[in-house]
Amino acid sequence: MEKAWDMDAVRFLRSAAHWKSRMILGCTWPNGTSCRMSDFKPVWTLSGLCWALNTEPENPLKVVGSGVGHAIRLLLNIEAYERIDACTAHFKTKSIPGVKVLIYNQSTVPLTTHHGVNIPSGYSMDVRFRMQHHNRLPGVHCITETPEQRKHSNQFNSSRTCALRKTLRTIEEECECSMSRAFGFEPTSHHKSCNVDDYFGCVRDVVGKAMEKGSDGECLPNCENVDYIAWQDMNILPQHLMPALIEGHEEDDEEEVEQDDIEEDKYLEITNRTYEKFFQCEENNYLDPLQ
Repeated sequence: MEKAWDMDAVRFLRSAAHWKSRMILGCTWPNGTSCRMSDFKPVWTLSGLCWALNTEPENPLKVVGSGVGHAIRLLLNIEAYERIDACTAHFKTKSIPGVKVLIYNQSTVPLTTHHGVNIPSGYSMDVRFRMQHHNRLPGVHCITETPEQRKHSNQFNSSRTCALRKTLRTIEEECECSMSRAFGFEPTSHHKSCNVDDYFGCVRDVVGKAMEKGSDGECLPNCENVDYIAWQDMNILPQHLMPALIEGHEEDDEEEVEQDDIEEDKYLEITNRTYEKFFQCEENNYLDPLQ
């Protein structure tokens, strides 16, 4: 981190991402067949690089039933530096090893993983969700998409990317640098690309404030949209369950995302404390070494 402060932030986030060939130890479709590494596509958010399944809006994979028999099963390797905010009565920490699982519509560009489900290491997790369809009457409180707009909903200037464009513009105004290149587009004004110092010193704060503030009515929802409401069941895994070695894979992540050589042994200390009504969250919390 100290040696990479002036490194391009997009390049840094690509390099710091957990490669899917080492993160995804197992993946099984509901019919019992194994997933391929090529099924996981890189998706950029303002939280960093994510790996996504079922990303094609024109040819989506469809669920034919509910329950564990119709679920995707994943076995993930989580590194100690991968942290999630798990400030709950159970974990009481702002930073614990784990990953986030985000369920979103293929036609929407996710802003961050802020609304994802926390998956701590050392546990088996059943993530259930239900779809909630919203059909509003056209008016001043929502946007009605035309068939042509819906067809090109992945374009950067579509109504579905309004929150993303608004946040990128705020980053350029407040941090005097741009993160637009991460999404394959030019800055809205003439700004240099954000470096690592800009990202941790300014960009993350701007993104956090944007998530708390919301759209303020500037980005109206579509009159027809779908929300995914998730909940989870958690069980601790038996000790010494994981294999000692990770088997290699013939497909390299470098084919999709540029690999850069940087140090990954130092990470930003989280200094903010979160106070809850009945407990106080600690700065960091590692799982028991035996788990």
